[in-house]
Amino acid sequence: MERILVGIAVVLLGIAFILLGDVSGDAIMALIGALQTFTQGYVMTNGGPENASNFYMLYLYDNAFNYNRMGLACAQSWILFLVIALLTGFLFRTSGWVYYGGDAE
Repeated sequence: MERILVGIAVVLLGIAFILLGDVSGDAIMALIGALQTFTQGYVMTNGGPENASNFYMLYLYDNAFNYNRMGLACAQSWILFLVIALLTGFLFRTSGWVYYGGDAE
């Protein structure tokens, strides 16, 4: 569990530092897609040796359908929603959006 949290923190910090400049809607969609990575880990390795490729979504899926812990999986999905909402809000606040000269201030 600790390895998963550290991995998520490293990915989120890396994405945040890369995207601190000019952010577009495509970058926000890429961030959301990256946080919801599931298929690659499930199809190729199913978590891999010693959970090396156990992404957050694969961990959520295992808790829900393999271990029958629906309550934990529901809580994890709410946490994912809050993380995505907070990061999206952060990216909207820190991005330099285009200003058109005719717009009122």
